[in-house]
Amino acid sequence: MKPIIAFAIALAIASPISAQSVSLEDLQRQIAAELAQSNQYAELLNNPDPAHSLAAMKVMLRSGDPILVDLAMNYGLYSPNPAVRRAALDGYFASEPVLEMEFDASELRFATSLAQILGMLGGSVSADRIGFASVKLGGWDDKNSCYAAQVSEELFLDDGCFLRNSENGVSLFLWRRWWHLELNDQGALSGSGNTRISNVRDVDGLPIRLQIAQ
Repeated sequence: MKPIIAFAIALAIASPISAQSVSLEDLQRQIAAELAQSNQYAELLNNPDPAHSLAAMKVMLRSGDPILVDLAMNYGLYSPNPAVRRAALDGYFASEPVLEMEFDASELRFATSLAQILGMLGGSVSADRIGFASVKLGGWDDKNSCYAAQVSEELFLDDGCFLRNSENGVSLFLWRRWWHLELNDQGALSGSGNTRISNVRDVDGLPIRLQIAQ
C-alpha cells in the first residue's frame, strides 16, 4: 500500500475519535448544569407566593429568550389562576403574532356562507367544510384597552379594537360581532359566534378555534 493512501486511511479512522472534543464527564457535567438551571426557572414559576410567581412569568415572557418564553407560556396557559392565564395570553398577544383561526362548519346547515364570509379575511374552506383564516395582530391600544389588527375597519374593528383579553376570556370582533373565546386544556382558545352580513345568509353558532400553546 502506498504511504499516502495508508496515511489517508489512518486519518479517516482516527478522525471520529479526535473530533470528540467533549469528554463524557464534561458532557454529563453540562447536562447536570442545564437541568439545574431549568429547575431554578421552574422554582421561580412555582413560588408559593402568587405575586412572585406572576412577576417571574412576566419577566420571562419579556426576556426574548425562546426557551424562557416557552417555559413561561406553558406555565401560564395551563395555570388554574385566571390572572396568570390572562398575563400569559397578554405576553403572547404583545408579540403581535399572526392568529391562525379555524372555523368548523361541518355541522352547519348553510356552510356555503362560510366561504363568503371567510373570503372577507382572505381565508378558505376545505372539502370537509373546515374554514381557515389568519389575522396579523397589531399593537396595544391604551385608550380602548384592546389590541388592534390589520383587518377591514368596517367589519373587524370596533372603535379600533379587534381583540380584548380579560380574566373571563378573550373576545374577537368578527363580522361586526364580538365573539367570546375561552382557553381550554389543550392550550387553545375556543368558542363560537354569529355573523350578520348584508347579502350573505346569517351564520349562527359557528365554532372557532385558535391554537396558542405549541
